[in-house]
Amino acid sequence: MQEFFNKYRKIIIPSSGVVLFLITGAIAMFMTSSSPKVREEPLPQTLPQTKQAAQAQTEEIPESPKPDIEPQQQKRPGEDWFVYVTGAVHKPGVYKLPDNPRVFHAINAAGGMTLKADQKSLNLAEKIFSDGLHIHVFEKGEREAQEAKAAEKVRQARESVRESQVQPVNVRVPGVQVTQVSGARTQTQSQNTGLVDVNHASEQELTRLKGVGPAIAKRIIEFRKNMGSFKSPEDLLQVRGIGPKTLDKMRSQILIR
Repeated sequence: MQEFFNKYRKIIIPSSGVVLFLITGAIAMFMTSSSPKVREEPLPQTLPQTKQAAQAQTEEIPESPKPDIEPQQQKRPGEDWFVYVTGAVHKPGVYKLPDNPRVFHAINAAGGMTLKADQKSLNLAEKIFSDGLHIHVFEKGEREAQEAKAAEKVRQARESVRESQVQPVNVRVPGVQVTQVSGARTQTQSQNTGLVDVNHASEQELTRLKGVGPAIAKRIIEFRKNMGSFKSPEDLLQVRGIGPKTLDKMRSQILIR
């Protein structure tokens, strides 16, 4: 056996390596085929966005509702604005305003206030947002006198309405005189005529005027509290946001009393 191995050693050793390689390969193939196969699945993908989510990203964010505020005019550089100044000033008249005008610019253009002027009747630092504004400087005691006069008119008007609510009507019957009482009136003069009494109307009633929204209606009421009643439709030009064009629109609806 030893002689046989020594004689064929050069052949047996390489052949053994080949046989061992084949046996190892066969064992590996058997183990692979006998093991359970694992189903390969693709890695989870990112889920597609819903239709609503895609629209939410592509659509623009809606603008928030704008408050109900009347737009304010702005004087553009080079644009000419004029103001009418009356009352307790040295030189009443019409004057051209500079850029970014305020009330004190108009008063200074009119020569300043006189010694009789009620300096507290105006806010000199207030901005002017309207071309063609009428600024009136009250004399001392003038505003109080006008307020008292307006209050008296209101009292008389209320008294007149109260008296007109019950009116005696004489009915003639032979030998007897019978007096009947007419029904109370349910509408005021302004409601009957469709006019708006700017000195006594509520905020809602003021919005019936053309060109007047809730913001300007509030300014009209605030002006009445601080400055007194309106004496003429032109006095409404002193309210911020009301210019000559707006006044022309509402003029036929205004009632001053």
